[in-house]
Amino acid sequence: MQSKKGVNWSKEYGETVRSEVEDYFEVDQTDWVLAQVSRVATRLQKGRAACDRKTIVVLVSAAHNACTLPGSHIYISRRLFERCATDEMLAMVVAHEIAHHDLGHLRLTWPKHPTMSWLHHALQTQISSQDNELAADRRGIALCKDAGYDPYACL
Repeated sequence: MQSKKGVNWSKEYGETVRSEVEDYFEVDQTDWVLAQVSRVATRLQKGRAACDRKTIVVLVSAAHNACTLPGSHIYISRRLFERCATDEMLAMVVAHEIAHHDLGHLRLTWPKHPTMSWLHHALQTQISSQDNELAADRRGIALCKDAGYDPYACL
């Protein structure tokens, strides 16, 4: 679906982005990784409409980071995932990325065929501003509290 400003972030566009990311990175399909991700995602998103739920994908990467892009996926590097010793810690990472969607931080003009370099540039310059990151942290803590997580354990 096209908007006047460019491609909107419909489900189909999100799948194009997901395909690009997953062509570039290996996806971790380890049973224990999938179990923890599922447990946290289910608890954090309880009560959300199915169309608003995000799928968490763990990417094999040496980086310690997480990000979200248009569509329904949140990406966490395996290295960052390994540093999340508890469900609460992982919940904060996931909630922060969900918050970027809730707060409209991804409503940008996106190219019809994004490249990895373009996605990286957009994340660094448009989505991850200091104000957006602080707002996503605040909203993420609220999402964790709403899901019954101890906010201090999430930090």
